[in-house]
Amino acid sequence: MNISVGHVLLAAFLLLLGHLSIAAPPNTAGAPQDSQAAGRKIIEDVLRGAGAQRDLKYDASKVMPKIYIYNVSGTYRDSHEAWIWQHTALYGLEITFPVYLMESPYYTTNPDEADYFYVWAYLYYSRNHNVDQLLAEIKKMPYWERKGGKDHIFTIVHDQGLCDNHAYWHALKDSIIIEHWGKPTGVYFSNPCYIFDHWATDCDQVFQMVEAEQRHHHHPRPPPCYKAGKDLLVPTVTSEKPETTRYLNDSMARVPQTTLLVFGGGINQTHLTDATKPENDAGYSFGVRQAFARMFHGDPEIKIFWKMVDDYWAQVHGSIFCLAPAGWGWGSRVKSAITRGCIPVIIQDGIKAE
Repeated sequence: MNISVGHVLLAAFLLLLGHLSIAAPPNTAGAPQDSQAAGRKIIEDVLRGAGAQRDLKYDASKVMPKIYIYNVSGTYRDSHEAWIWQHTALYGLEITFPVYLMESPYYTTNPDEADYFYVWAYLYYSRNHNVDQLLAEIKKMPYWERKGGKDHIFTIVHDQGLCDNHAYWHALKDSIIIEHWGKPTGVYFSNPCYIFDHWATDCDQVFQMVEAEQRHHHHPRPPPCYKAGKDLLVPTVTSEKPETTRYLNDSMARVPQTTLLVFGGGINQTHLTDATKPENDAGYSFGVRQAFARMFHGDPEIKIFWKMVDDYWAQVHGSIFCLAPAGWGWGSRVKSAITRGCIPVIIQDGIKAE
């Protein structure tokens, strides 16, 4: 990921807090080809580094909110791997975001004037995941108690956000969470998913949860992974390499879109080799990709890849639509499709996607 994408993420974060002024977009009226060229120029600028500076303008008369960054003990940022993969890792938001925040006019070194407090800890990459110890260190300063942690911000990049670690949920449930996984319900304790026997209802965790409550099963409802109005849902920060997107690679731009829809990803192929065997691995993805593969694997207009192939990005550029189903938590297919000129088909029932 180059730095401009991080600035866009920072701008989106501040916009959600309600204090960022956005300049009017360039005028793209006129002939269709002019509008298309203008749209392509905006995307190229964002990917190359000019977009954030050109299109996003801070209101200098009211530089708010002020955000103080807790520089917690290095034990919470002790991963050498994190720095190596800073600009390319799928889970890199917790590394890059505080860097962009410190470069912005919203950063303050005076905690007394701060509206919010960002906790600079790698809860995914660091080897120290003890959130109770982390909070004990934070509470040595008086600001947590001011609002019970409601004005403190944490980045949780785990596959299922707060639901990935119940200790995190119990400790941080009132704080602001920046995450990729917009599931307003929790993750059910059991998710039997055999789509050959029951199709997709057993793969839907909300259905499973409601059914268990109706049958008076004594299992508490799992806590929500994401709360709208409190948490901030943002895209992933994968690297946009020039050779993989039509907006920076003319050879990719010339690939004709002759395929209706493409999907590439892990799918158990037992339904293609032995119809008596159920898709017993479908639970992690709510059965979406498995159901899709079962229905369309022989369709001449649709391409399904069971694993990464050498010309995968060319296949994506050659398709009009790209399937973006759920995975074991959030996925990067929505962003990877958009940044390559492919229309994402989002099938993630009950999950808010950004």
